[in-house]
Amino acid sequence: MLFLLFASIRLEKIYAEKGYSKQFFTHNIKDLCYKVLECKKVCGIWGIMNFSWQEGMFSLTRFALGRLQYNYYKNLYDYKDTVKKGDDVLYIHIPSSGPLLPEDVDESFRMAYEFFGPTHGDKLALMSHTWLFYPPMAEKVYPEGSNSRLFYERFDIVNQCEDMNDSNIWRVFGTKTNDLSLLPTQTGMQKRLYEYLKSGKHTGFGYGMLLYKPEN
Repeated sequence: MLFLLFASIRLEKIYAEKGYSKQFFTHNIKDLCYKVLECKKVCGIWGIMNFSWQEGMFSLTRFALGRLQYNYYKNLYDYKDTVKKGDDVLYIHIPSSGPLLPEDVDESFRMAYEFFGPTHGDKLALMSHTWLFYPPMAEKVYPEGSNSRLFYERFDIVNQCEDMNDSNIWRVFGTKTNDLSLLPTQTGMQKRLYEYLKSGKHTGFGYGMLLYKPEN
């Protein structure tokens, strides 16, 4: 993490050379803060758990626009007779920076449309491949009307697979263990996911897609 912080001094200059504002740079570099806090919570040290993930930030291929982050991605599936396999779409990443409020998601989509421009006619093709989109889990763990459920329901899930190792549950429980007896159950999300896992079910991944166009 110290290396990345040092490199961010040069990154700020590159942002300025590209014509991006200081505010825009500051918003993007906040991802390092989120990663430091994740590492401290999960591993007990100040650092970073996934060094290679930051390549997108430092190569200026991934940008934070409001609540979400985006980068171009080669689509893997046909979708709605509009988006074809191999087309350029925008991949969405959800940083661990707080709740997924619907109004913040709407604003982020609008910002992405203005920043990148439409990819298919007048619409922007968005996708995310995430453990949050695994339907068997999502429809059991996310309450109706919750922020997570509303975000999940925006997307069409075009592919899914089970994760027998439950490799992403640390994002909820803050600890990298599959021993159910060691998982905390302090929050509502933790309690629901714990009961889901206790029943013998696994998490997984879903490939979600949508076509977005601002209403106004």
